[in-house]
Formats: sequence, structure tokens, C-alpha cells
Amino acid sequence: MVCTHRTRLPLLLVATGLLLAQGCAYLNVGNPLLPNARLTGQASPPLLDIKITYQQSTKQFTFQPTEPTFQLSSLPNDSTPGVTINRFSAEYTDNVGNSIDAIALAKSNLGISYYMAPANGTQGTSVSFPLPIENQNLEQYGLDHAYDLAGTVSINPFFPGTLACHVTVYGQDDNYNQVQVPIDVPIRIEAEITQ
Repeated sequence: MVCTHRTRLPLLLVATGLLLAQGCAYLNVGNPLLPNARLTGQASPPLLDIKITYQQSTKQFTFQPTEPTFQLSSLPNDSTPGVTINRFSAEYTDNVGNSIDAIALAKSNLGISYYMAPANGTQGTSVSFPLPIENQNLEQYGLDHAYDLAGTVSINPFFPGTLACHVTVYGQDDNYNQVQVPIDVPIRIEAEITQ
């Protein structure tokens, strides 16, 4: 039996597809023949609120943060593959969008580990998780800027009380495509003095 071009071409296409899929997995590169994960992200509640109270009688500061939970969702009616979330970055900016130069609030990259199952049907899937964007450094920044601490403690009238945290969640879908989901979280720092 003689092998013609017509019988070799389908075998060649199948072999090329298999090599491409295995090569993409080995090189950690997304497979162009399979769908990419398409995700949206949001914070709930959509605002990080930090209330700082100075009690004059005890000369103590207390912090009451309401830290949001982050939720990643696949689009409805989409064939999004599963996604492994492996890290996030957080960058803080002031009320006009300038990066905060404070060493304590420098851009940070932290590792996390979550898995979002593949989308199935019309509902889509989602995963929720906490991200530690509210921390002692942010509280200290609020304390240093919201209050005038020289002499008698008073509220700084020039501190706008608003910041922003620009979070980017990184991961890889089951088809070896890299995933990045940006989420912007406004931050409100409220200062108060009580007796």
C-alpha cells in the first residue's frame, strides 16, 4: 500500500496538534487551540473603610477596619476553563492617583493559592477570598497623616481621607494561559477624637 498525501495530511495534523498541546504545557505557554479564561473581579463591600478613634482619656488609638472580600467570576454562558490563582500585587495611591512613596506602603507582591472550577452552563463560576490589603502599615499611614501628633493630638484638616489600592490578581488557567484580573478598591480613612 502506498501512502499518499491525502492519507498523511490528517495524521500530520493530529500529530502536530498533540505536539503543540504538550509543548505548551511544558513551556508554560497558553495553548492557542483552547479557550482562555475570561474573568471579572470585584470587592465586596466595594470600599475599604478604616475608622481611627483617639480617646483622650486613655490616650489610645483604636482601629476599626472593614476589609473587603475579593470575588473572581467567570462570564455567564462562557466556556472558561478552571483557574489557579497563585499571587496578587497591591499598589497604593493617594486621592489624585499618585503612588505613595512611603516604604511601608510600597507595591507588594504576595503568594496565595485558590482554584476556581471551570465554568459550567449558564451560571458561570466564582471564587471568593480575602486579600490582606488592610494591614498595620496602612493603619500607621492613616494615623501619621490623619492626625497632627505634635503636642495636643488633633485631626489634620488637610488630609483628604481617601486613598486607593490597585490590586492585580495573577494565575494560570487549565489551558496554561496566564490570567491577570485588575480590581480597584477605594480606601476611606476616617479620623475621630472622643473624650
